[in-house]
Amino acid sequence: MTEAVWGVSEESTTTVKKTELEHITKTIRHRLLDLSTVTISEETVMRNVFREFDSGNGLFTSAEL
Repeated sequence: MTEAVWGVSEESTTTVKKTELEHITKTIRHRLLDLSTVTISEETVMRNVFREFDSGNGLFTSAEL
């Protein structure tokens, strides 16, 4: 099912280190804080960015990224 829906083979595995996830999370959070202001929260910025790239279905596809 995963392969049919997402195009990712269920038999293959990729190892992601915890430190890599922490780095990505910190980078995203830092960028959101940079884009936010006193009157616009980082949550609002994230929603606006999502809406900008979303094609209306509420999901990101590889084409949208």
